Amino acid sequence: MGFEIEVKIRPYNEKEVAQQKQKSEVSSEAVSKAGLEALMKKLGYSDMTREICEGGLGEDLNRVLTKSGKLYVDELMKWAHIERNGLQIINELERVFSEF
Repeated sequence: MGFEIEVKIRPYNEKEVAQQKQKSEVSSEAVSKAGLEALMKKLGYSDMTREICEGGLGEDLNRVLTKSGKLYVDELMKWAHIERNGLQIINELERVFSEF
């Protein structure tokens, strides 16, 4: 017998993105690979930077960054928000259900 759990994470809306950018004092619309680490740190997502690579959670973002040389900050923030919250939920579920 087993169970399946479906969890949905509400993405940032445009107003929330703008608020987070203002709070973090980020005004740029796009970021290059050279500025990615500094931007992620400024936004509070430095732990997610390592996932933007081939085989990582941000593989698609890495592909866009490699191809175009930039990522849009709004899309990067939305991705990081969803992925971080998803990882936190998975870790908590693993902790809670590890005894079973």
